[in-house]
Amino acid sequence: MRASSTSPTFFIIGYPKCATTSLHAYLEKRPQALGSTPKETQFFGRNGKCWHANNTLEPWGCGVEETANYIQNMMFRDDTVASGLTQAAFESTTDYSWGDPMGPAVMATGIRRELPWLKLIPSLREPISHEISGRVHTMEMLKKRPAWFRPGPADECLMQLEQGNATMYDCVRDLIKDKEGYIEAMAVWLATWPTEQFMIIQFENLTADASHTAVLNDVMRFVDIDPSKGPQELPQANSRKGDVNPEGWRMKKAEFMELLSYAQPLSERIAAMLERHGFYKADDWLAAWRASWKSNLDSCEATGICNVVLT
Repeated sequence: MRASSTSPTFFIIGYPKCATTSLHAYLEKRPQALGSTPKETQFFGRNGKCWHANNTLEPWGCGVEETANYIQNMMFRDDTVASGLTQAAFESTTDYSWGDPMGPAVMATGIRRELPWLKLIPSLREPISHEISGRVHTMEMLKKRPAWFRPGPADECLMQLEQGNATMYDCVRDLIKDKEGYIEAMAVWLATWPTEQFMIIQFENLTADASHTAVLNDVMRFVDIDPSKGPQELPQANSRKGDVNPEGWRMKKAEFMELLSYAQPLSERIAAMLERHGFYKADDWLAAWRASWKSNLDSCEATGICNVVLT
């Protein structure tokens, strides 16, 4: 991809169910930002014909027509030029974090080849809440069945849950147990791109009343947007937190403890990785996640049933 300027300026690359839609909606209301249409262009994944899996001589190279459409119609090149290049164009395809459909190594390397100046914003969330939130989203897709949606093997449990024949624990247990991809994908991105081109944010700090303003201001300064211009509140775009079981998911204490036995070591490895790269102190990163675990354990009744509230 040839560019005469550093546009697009930044990507919000993930993760799904980590307030990326709210952050995108917030930033595109700033006069100095220009959000893509759609929010998730999927250009470097499904739509740009960039990856040629069966071509060993040239495995990467985006389609000419697709690139022109991306730059002109999705990223609004003419508007960026008309602004005197003062508007920061951005998009927020969360599948980029996972590397869908080609894997994080191909995705991270390919995007760096095309846009080496890009600034990258990943948002991470406490693993149990992250997985349950994702399952809730998939439950909605199972009801609506949009044309692009293809149910997977793990979605059979959600159908049973809808019929009262399974629990949320049943539907997330194996997914959380096998959630290594969460840290592996992030490790690949950090190994591929310069550290200074990342701003890694935590969902819990981004959405908490006491900290969200500071986080948003840090994000804007990172992408050279004036925090004083535009709205101050983060919109709850595409959020289901208060709509589905806001009082918590009923779960046996032993079940939650099992999920925690998978999520806690993973969380500690994530925190250690972020500390190793100089982003956060591990204990600082883990504070909100540990508070969530404690709160959910404190909710357990004498009967051994807990209300697992998502972050």
